[in-house]
Amino acid sequence: MSGYPISQKPSHPLSWSRYGMSRVSPVAVLPVPTFVEMAKRYATPLPQLTDEVAMLAVRVEEHLKKMGFQS
Repeated sequence: MSGYPISQKPSHPLSWSRYGMSRVSPVAVLPVPTFVEMAKRYATPLPQLTDEVAMLAVRVEEHLKKMGFQS
């Protein structure tokens, strides 16, 4: 997008291209994951992930207690 004074901001969609602006609203375009990436991402079963999260939660609680925080 090129710079222009606020007073010259395009007010009509047809004038947008004159300033290097798209008439399409800006949207983040994310890359589509490949099959291999998806397989790696979802390879760990949910029960295993749940167990790991519970274990990490215990470790965090222990660490916070050492620091003097009580939950």
